[in-house]
Amino acid sequence: MAELNKTSFIFLRHGEPVGGKKFRGSTDDPLTATGWQQMDAAVKDLSFDKIISSPLKRCAEFAEKLHLKTDIPYHVHNHLQEMHLGIWEGLTPAEVEKLDKKALYAFWQDPVKNTPPKAESFLDFEQRILTAWDKLKSEYLSTEQSRTILVIAHAGVMMVMLKSLLNIPMENILTIKLNFASKVRIEMFDESYLLNPQIYIEHGYHF
Repeated sequence: MAELNKTSFIFLRHGEPVGGKKFRGSTDDPLTATGWQQMDAAVKDLSFDKIISSPLKRCAEFAEKLHLKTDIPYHVHNHLQEMHLGIWEGLTPAEVEKLDKKALYAFWQDPVKNTPPKAESFLDFEQRILTAWDKLKSEYLSTEQSRTILVIAHAGVMMVMLKSLLNIPMENILTIKLNFASKVRIEMFDESYLLNPQIYIEHGYHF
């Protein structure tokens, strides 16, 4: 039996950004030296045919470096940037807790019903990411040959993808943990084969 044609989308979370642990969202922090090392290690053994990136520096700067090193074409997709977190942008969890402990704990318990002040809602964020996903599939799914697309993005983007593909309830989305430079590989087969996508998760944590 001949091997089935498939298109693989490898979603790669950015490495460690400057600024430490905080509600970063759309704040445009670049990678630390450690973050660059994490990303280099994450792609070391990968082969891919196209690079897609969020516009934020912690993704796009590495995508450009990878393009220059490999000559593999890349494209910045503006809709793949992280969720905007309103007035919590740039604050640490401790700072948000001091600002409004009740709102913080409500957000962690159910982010769908408890949007941070002036932030993008989770439902709007989900719609934005799934619209981008539909566009990626329409552009890169191939029935003629197998190919691999590297998508450099954010934890929130990858959580929405996993939520959609695995039918995880939206209120449980923050229970998914993806470390810096973690990967989610989604293998999409020719629709004529009637196969569900295959999902591989490399979460980046050590137990």
